[in-house]
Amino acid sequence: MKTKKTLVALLTALSLAACHRHRSTTYVNNQPGSPNNPGNPGGGGGNGSSTVQFSTIPDQQVNEGGSIQLDLDNYATNSRGEPILLEVSRGPGEVDNTWSSRTNVDNSYFHDNAVDPDFVDNSYVVEITATNWPGEPAFGPFTTTFNLIQRDNNPRRLATRQQQLSSGLEATVLDTTSGVTNQHQQNQTGIAVDPTTGPHVIYRGPEWKSTLAHQENGTWIARPFGNFEGDYVSFNFDQGVGHLTFDAGSGGEGLAYTTFSGTDWQPRTIVNNGLSVGLENDMNRDAQGKLHISHFGWYDDTINYSTNLAGGWVNESNLASARWDQTSIATDANGNPHIAYVRPDGRIGHLYNNGTAWQNVALQIGTNPVIRRGNQNNLHLLFNDGRLRHGTATPGGPWNVDTILSANHSAPQKLDMEFRSADDSIHIAHVNNALFYTTNIGGSWRTFTVDNSAVHSSPDLTLSGGRVYMSSIRNGNEAGYVSFNHQFFTN
Repeated sequence: MKTKKTLVALLTALSLAACHRHRSTTYVNNQPGSPNNPGNPGGGGGNGSSTVQFSTIPDQQVNEGGSIQLDLDNYATNSRGEPILLEVSRGPGEVDNTWSSRTNVDNSYFHDNAVDPDFVDNSYVVEITATNWPGEPAFGPFTTTFNLIQRDNNPRRLATRQQQLSSGLEATVLDTTSGVTNQHQQNQTGIAVDPTTGPHVIYRGPEWKSTLAHQENGTWIARPFGNFEGDYVSFNFDQGVGHLTFDAGSGGEGLAYTTFSGTDWQPRTIVNNGLSVGLENDMNRDAQGKLHISHFGWYDDTINYSTNLAGGWVNESNLASARWDQTSIATDANGNPHIAYVRPDGRIGHLYNNGTAWQNVALQIGTNPVIRRGNQNNLHLLFNDGRLRHGTATPGGPWNVDTILSANHSAPQKLDMEFRSADDSIHIAHVNNALFYTTNIGGSWRTFTVDNSAVHSSPDLTLSGGRVYMSSIRNGNEAGYVSFNHQFFTN
């Protein structure tokens, strides 16, 4: 904490030093002391009887990252009608001084307010000093002050609320004021947990900008990452660093990658700049921490694969024709990628590299596939065919598919699944208007209703510290999350 506060103080001091610049003085016509305006060339000799009266300058507000301009001549009067030179003697900002004639001068205060690293409003006292213009009868200095209030809006503080769910759990609704923005097939959420700072939720916030919501010092804040839409996200934490893949939105919908180190997003890297190739991406980190990404290309309806396994990013494009649907990726014990997707004929496809070449296996009709690796190098596949289905296979082996839910589950909504190696268990988030949690803890599949008091979409799930974390979109316009110990349902 001490290091963070010291850094904030240093950055604030540097910001103020940069803002408090020297005034700019401009003479448009006759300069003071010129032959046409003799004035008092020595700049002195006044009898001291000239005074400046200030009226109260009201408090001024400026948004973070914005600017303010104020005509100071409205607040200063010389008792003898002599021109007044105003400047900032303390506090942020500066004054532009313009001389058009002896009876026509202008003193305009302005301040460009930089973005600072904190998320609190800041208040400064600005002192204005009045003196004579050079070459005019001397007077002053006379001073006045006003308050300058910086309204901090980046990161944005969220208006959250606690929402009682039908299961008795309590969810956190993250943005009750601005809500979410929908585009493409649906708004998406992503959730990841940093063991130190807690849950972080990604959703598309105001102005179509993807936003990271997390807590700092007990306050939920939102940090947009760039001036682009950036949906179809895959998000996880590793050793305190958040890793995020997303489509670059208005940047051509290529595949992009960035990291979050606890204070801000790093500049994005365009992994694949192909037209609309970043959709429906999924990310997997292998045992060496290298990234493997599956993603869908809308322009040519194909599956693509990207990795930084060798250091730099390598893209393999047009691996298979596909429908626009979820893609998902896992790596086996040898680090070989396995991609689940939907083929043009509507069947689930399993695309994998055996270390030598890509292989492609067709399964049955289905949507929204998710693939993960479990213990003993087993692969687990989740998909929807009107029922919730689960398959297992060894790399390169045949798939054995069973049914988790035989009841109607026809809504083609995103599914998510995570495997916990400690107890060889699977944890699933899914929706069919209501939000559901399904697990095989105890040896058999059981499904629990997390909430049926709202219409949920775009569920995401992660596991951390023995708890289950789920995010979703509520009623199409609110992003929220809930966390629980599985024993809340399974005991």
